[in-house]
Amino acid sequence: MAPANRIFLTITCATVPVFLCAAAPPPDGAPVASAHGAPGCAGLAPHACIGIALEAMGGANRLAGVRTARYAIIGHREEAEQSYRQAPFQIEYGRETRIVDYQHGAVDRAHESVFPSTAPDENVNKTHVVVSAAGAVMKTPGGDRPAVRQSREQGDDILHDEPMMVLQAAAKAPDLRYAAPEWLHAAPHTVVTFTDHGQPIRLVLNAGNHLPDAIERTRTFEDFWNVWGDVNQRIYLDSWQDVGGVLFPASRVDQRNDLETAHEQYLDVRFDPTLASDAFSVDSAAAAKSLRSPGWDRPFPPQAQTIVPGVWLFQGAWNVSVIEQDDGLILLEAPISASYTAQALDAAAHLVPGKPIKAVISTTDSWPHVAGLREAVARGIPVYQLDLNRPLLDRLIAAPHTLRPDDLARHPRPPQWHMVNQVLAIPSRHNPIMLIPICGPSTERQYMVYWPDAKLLYASDTLVLNPDNSLYNPELMHEVETAVARAHIAPQTVYAMHQAPMPWGRAIGMVP
Repeated sequence: MAPANRIFLTITCATVPVFLCAAAPPPDGAPVASAHGAPGCAGLAPHACIGIALEAMGGANRLAGVRTARYAIIGHREEAEQSYRQAPFQIEYGRETRIVDYQHGAVDRAHESVFPSTAPDENVNKTHVVVSAAGAVMKTPGGDRPAVRQSREQGDDILHDEPMMVLQAAAKAPDLRYAAPEWLHAAPHTVVTFTDHGQPIRLVLNAGNHLPDAIERTRTFEDFWNVWGDVNQRIYLDSWQDVGGVLFPASRVDQRNDLETAHEQYLDVRFDPTLASDAFSVDSAAAAKSLRSPGWDRPFPPQAQTIVPGVWLFQGAWNVSVIEQDDGLILLEAPISASYTAQALDAAAHLVPGKPIKAVISTTDSWPHVAGLREAVARGIPVYQLDLNRPLLDRLIAAPHTLRPDDLARHPRPPQWHMVNQVLAIPSRHNPIMLIPICGPSTERQYMVYWPDAKLLYASDTLVLNPDNSLYNPELMHEVETAVARAHIAPQTVYAMHQAPMPWGRAIGMVP
């Protein structure tokens, strides 16, 4: 049989269009080799360069004349903090009507979010927040309630991160300087730096059209990114449109530590619209109370309840347990923040004076659930975690915390990881426990804790009841049920990160 014909085709850059053989474009943030250091502003002082950018957006007088605005926005956010799987992450979708008073520093946000991970009748969340100098409130049918610190931060960001406001702040900044130029969108950009509201800002200006294509800074956050300490943020600005003489970027992408975390698209923009006389009105007492919100540095619950002898539960928004074994105490979960976990460790020591804390058990990779592990590492306490979560945990421990130093930043030390990749027993005469990976499609980064003597099961972050006593996500408990059968255990009581102890039969009975 004759061999099949073989055809060899030699392709060179002489035989195909140039763009197919061109070198890869430089990554965003790469330095630009420039003799003058300010592409598009060669020979100009930094303030003169900002003056050109102001003109490109509509002129200094026109921008300064914008007092209020109303925006209709759609967008999405990467739920990177959730304990399901790593990238690509689940997406939260949203729609918002936003009213901003730039002159008096107030923001009104009516927001509707859709969470695909929840049941169809539970996946829409509506919030209405008003932020002003008086504080921040949640608008509810029962009246204004104090909003959390994160809401105030988001309102401040809306006021200060609007590009026309950033440019005006740069024009007034006495410390405005050129920084090294950089590439963005494969185009050279001039970079200026200055301080605004106490934060160093880097403004990235397009060398060709002089518009601000990005705002960069290193900062801390009050949202779930709080756990990462010093976060490198870049806000991309695009889809520029003329709105009443102002060139406005209708597309905004929020990138944090090189992860594009959120994207907003402005569908309708109105400057200086007619507003109701009571716009931005808030209950003064509720607003004042919001100013005292502790954020993630919240107080630890003062009282513990005994689940079984030698096992205590401190119940709160994120539950923490203490397990007494023959040779020491184990803290089950280190959530929320380093300061919260420090209080948890001190509370554990107070329960059984003189007995050392020999380990911390952390059962998921959800950011608010591991946020206190830096405190455990700082105290030299060994930590049990799932082997799949090791890369994230290593990044967590290595994350810089120079802007708000915690104990680990002040006294660095390496972690003592005990990685769980199969059923693992921690023996003891009293309260022996088993660590059992769940291994489900939605729970592959979680494991359970089981007390064989007490037939007690801790189900990590899988068991949550809705207000109507239905399961928040039945699939999670279905995966727990499968893991229980696989491990040949027989729990009688179950509880979880966000759920108090309840009969196992009742919990499983709610699984469809």
